[in-house]
Amino acid sequence: MRILIKEKKEQKYNAILNAGLEIFSSRGYHNTVIEEIAIKAGIGKGTIYRYFKNKKDLFLALIEYKVDELKVAVFKEISKQQGTHKRLEAGVCAYLKYFEKNKNFYQILIHEKSEFGKEAFLLHRRKQVDLFKPFIQEGINKGEIKSLNAGSLTYALFGFIDSLIWKWICSGTKSYPLSQELPIIVEIISSGIFKK
Repeated sequence: MRILIKEKKEQKYNAILNAGLEIFSSRGYHNTVIEEIAIKAGIGKGTIYRYFKNKKDLFLALIEYKVDELKVAVFKEISKQQGTHKRLEAGVCAYLKYFEKNKNFYQILIHEKSEFGKEAFLLHRRKQVDLFKPFIQEGINKGEIKSLNAGSLTYALFGFIDSLIWKWICSGTKSYPLSQELPIIVEIISSGIFKK
């Protein structure tokens, strides 16, 4: 019985997050009202307040949930590979594929950056750095990657990748698959940071 109750609560929680993702990405944080999310999730407005204190709490929980989901997807691919170059390529590929499937989440990160930059976008960026920096540092230690600051290198790498994702979103996302950007990213990484 407790398992069923727990599963039901988890289903409602996930329904709220999924509805929030859709509404926040289409209307923006400030133009979204809790009632819309409740209707989309198929629940009463009061039910949302059993899970979240307010709209901001829901929004930040959504960001954290999606960032953790991204981290798991990327880590899964990185852990299958050996060697810095292969791990970096696999991680970037997983990152691109994730946002190809989760365009709405990326739009939320970008559009709400000014409002929640310190809380949402930086959470996203920190988790990227935490995931990639250790094996980039390992590549530096092994002499495979130029002797650069691993943290700064990771931030720069994702600044570049994020600009290509933004280009893809602005082009209409249906014009080409985002994963098509992987070869240029790999070439720039290989030419720019790996020792010859």
